Amino acid sequence: MKNNNNISVRQDLLTPLIEGDSTTRSMSSKERKNLVREWYFARSFVEQRLNNILYRKDNGGAPKFVIDGVSSQMCAIIREIILRAHYTDFVEPKNDKTKLNQTVIVVLCDKGQKEATQKTLRNTPFLGNYIDYSWGTFDMEALDYLDVDVIVEEKPYGEKPNVSEEMFEGIVYSSDIDICRAQMANNIYCIGNDIYNLPDIRPEDIDMYEIPLREFESKSFIKDIDKEWDKLSVKNKLSNVFCTDIFPQRLAILESSRKSEDTIKQTIEKNIRNLSQSEHSRWVAEKLILGFIPWTAPHHYEYSLLFDDDKQKYYKMLKSKEIHLDICSYRDLCRLDPQNRKYDTFLILSCLK
Repeated sequence: MKNNNNISVRQDLLTPLIEGDSTTRSMSSKERKNLVREWYFARSFVEQRLNNILYRKDNGGAPKFVIDGVSSQMCAIIREIILRAHYTDFVEPKNDKTKLNQTVIVVLCDKGQKEATQKTLRNTPFLGNYIDYSWGTFDMEALDYLDVDVIVEEKPYGEKPNVSEEMFEGIVYSSDIDICRAQMANNIYCIGNDIYNLPDIRPEDIDMYEIPLREFESKSFIKDIDKEWDKLSVKNKLSNVFCTDIFPQRLAILESSRKSEDTIKQTIEKNIRNLSQSEHSRWVAEKLILGFIPWTAPHHYEYSLLFDDDKQKYYKMLKSKEIHLDICSYRDLCRLDPQNRKYDTFLILSCLK
């Protein structure tokens, strides 16, 4: 496989994800194939039918999706919306726990079916983990910093659905993914040391990213794109896919809000902190969808007792178990792991142009 700027390179990444994940082992082969097919359908459905909402063309407020029912196809669409609907005007809660401009997904159900519908959402593979951390469970508090909220409401509801099965007709989809942009995003992590070793800087200090940006853009580095891609696990490949899926959306929204005297580059730089925070929120949602979980209080306590290399070993050990320190609010990321917040900023500066 050779990638260049003129060739679309496509791979089926969802089949190996679903076939190899522990959460789907109890499913039949047919059920797993349906899960793959419905996810690919949902990716195309969202791009072909929901752009007006995702791109915020209808109004300037936070998007609201009203979903008619909880079929397996609808659950796949809910998952895809959670992966994509992240915006720069979301405000994380502070002391008063108030969140502003949160994307809302309303799932409609028949009267008396609210509890059953909630159970279906919790039990859906590659969705239930996000739902559990969004709503909380009997032994786990909800995460208050998620920027996409899912709620279940009984019919009749005050608004008509804007996502229904009547919209399914005519959707064209394929069972693979164009990975070219995702490979470009992966290059960013391949020069990770150059980013990680930068001083602890704010996203606004854009000049500090000049050297790694030049390396990213150099031909000598780009030539190894396929080799580096092939080293990745399927979840890391999909992480890059999900990251770059929403770049066209972000660019379109930035372009619509751009002042006439500014270039798009200037607009990005003026909004870099909010863009970086939005990218972190998207990353958190993605990781929860893929089954990762955040650190708990005991993890933080054990980490606090360690020093030097032992800290890094403990961090990597938990990460290998899909327990990630950076699944947290952006405010906490800046406090707990400021070195890694620079990746969000560098992703925006290098890819969103």
